[in-house]
Amino acid sequence: MANNSQQELLKTINQAKPEKLKNVLLKMGSLDPDMAALILAIFNDIPVDLDIDAGFEVDHDTVEADPLPSTNPDTDPQAIEEEIRHVRGVISNQLQIARESDWDWNGMNNLVNFFSDLLGEVIDDTGELKVPFALGFPVALMVVQNQMKVFSEDSLSPMTLEDSVNNVLGVIIDLINESGSHLPVNEREKYLDQALKLFGSPVFKDLEAFRYEFIDDVLGLVTQQTANKVIKASERIMKQSTLWDEDQRKKHHLMLRLHLYLALGDLGVAQEIAIANMDDDDVRKQWFFVLKSRHRYDEAKELALDVPRYLRKEWDELLSNMYQELGETDELIALLRKRLLNHQTAVYQQYKQLLVERHEWQRVYPDLLKQLETKLSRYEYGDILALEREYSKLFEQLKKYQSAPMIRNYLRQIYPAVKNKMIPLYHDVVLIPQSQKTAANAPKQLEKDLSNFLEISHDATTVQKWVDELKQRLSGQTSFLEGLEIVQTQINTVV
Repeated sequence: MANNSQQELLKTINQAKPEKLKNVLLKMGSLDPDMAALILAIFNDIPVDLDIDAGFEVDHDTVEADPLPSTNPDTDPQAIEEEIRHVRGVISNQLQIARESDWDWNGMNNLVNFFSDLLGEVIDDTGELKVPFALGFPVALMVVQNQMKVFSEDSLSPMTLEDSVNNVLGVIIDLINESGSHLPVNEREKYLDQALKLFGSPVFKDLEAFRYEFIDDVLGLVTQQTANKVIKASERIMKQSTLWDEDQRKKHHLMLRLHLYLALGDLGVAQEIAIANMDDDDVRKQWFFVLKSRHRYDEAKELALDVPRYLRKEWDELLSNMYQELGETDELIALLRKRLLNHQTAVYQQYKQLLVERHEWQRVYPDLLKQLETKLSRYEYGDILALEREYSKLFEQLKKYQSAPMIRNYLRQIYPAVKNKMIPLYHDVVLIPQSQKTAANAPKQLEKDLSNFLEISHDATTVQKWVDELKQRLSGQTSFLEGLEIVQTQINTVV
């Protein structure tokens, strides 16, 4: 006769919904390989000899799954399938635990660590496979699938899961490079079909970038005979587009076609796609790097030079890097000067260093400064003058523009070199106009201007003189006077 626990269990099972029973079995199977084998045996009507210690306890926070118990499992298809079913149950259980935690930080961190440990059972840090491709690849696909499920359920998950996604995509690349690309054609097609099934599944809904990044990483499985499968799968995704994501999906489809034929080594078709879509900057960049990798440098240069003006800065950087890689110093110097005069002042030091190494800087510098003054904005030119410690020239710029924001910006750098000249300029252009403003923040800014000058100059005498003058000017204006009292306290501290 059944004991009380068995009676309670039978009653609960009879009242439970199928989904609840399924989750219970999955959790039980993930707790221990022997438990999984026991459940599987019962499912298959295999007689079992029970010897179970009912006193065990499981702590969800500390349980360590061992989904791939052997580093060299049997490659028999049935054994592989059993391992896959086991891993599927383990992943499902871990997801349920994270879900029950409402995706809090601990739950997500445990899930990320679980995925990392699981993938570590597939391939080690050196890229060496620890299990057959027939097991490792489906496991990696399951990880991707379940990561996307997490994204769909938890709006904050990209912040914690992005590295984990990159990890599994890296594992997929390693799997294919190490083993998948060397499989017989029919085997490669079988695993490609698995990937395409996931690629087209709803788990990537609203995650198009991840969808296409994933399929890009399995292109090593594609052959000339199966290339059309990939294109058709992507076309089906495009047909599901809405008004909001149509352009995005078209762009992803275009880049996938280009990447596909590059992966196949079919440069002719890839070139046709690139030339027909050269108005797309991502296509242009991709083709630029292809040309570089094939040492077709003249074509790459032509491509980099023929871009719209609004893209000029990024392409100038790509072209500069190529000149540097090729050791074409004359071309690099000419391009850097052009960039500098076109407001790309970040290249100034690189340009200068190249000319210093050629002992040409002293000859070029005077004329360059004149050109920069006419071509650059006041702040771009001022930054270069400050960098070169051209303080007299910088002071002339401050006098020329009579700009309080500009004087505030360069005060710390220029003051030690032109103290006597800066005092009247600061008084006339910064302090007096600020004291005449009526904006709500005017008193606070005046206080800040006085405090900054005191901090930089340590000239308490001059600042005291200004404070006394301003107290007279601003008599009766409480907000200004309160700020001046704060500065007075600072002066007393310095003295």
